[in-house]
Amino acid sequence: MPTPLVVTEERRRSRLATSLLLVALAEGALAAVAGTASGLGWERLTDLLVVSNVLIGLALALSGWPIAHQQPRNPVGWYLLSGGVAWASTGAAEAALG
Repeated sequence: MPTPLVVTEERRRSRLATSLLLVALAEGALAAVAGTASGLGWERLTDLLVVSNVLIGLALALSGWPIAHQQPRNPVGWYLLSGGVAWASTGAAEAALG
């Protein structure tokens, strides 16, 4: 039986994983809103790699979240999740600044 400290640590890591997933989803939403508001067309947003970066970022984050949430000690989930947040942020920033 795990000690209460280990359970608390795993619960904290699970919450962190969920928070990072929400950040990646918010970046995707920001990219969609900023891309629409910028007046740039779909073709220009694709050329700026906004679409591909956001899609790759969301795919990585959505792939990493279940692993990091269910098995917080497994580094693969954290690598995917953090890579997704970083990748989606490039698309969101390019859409906002584009």
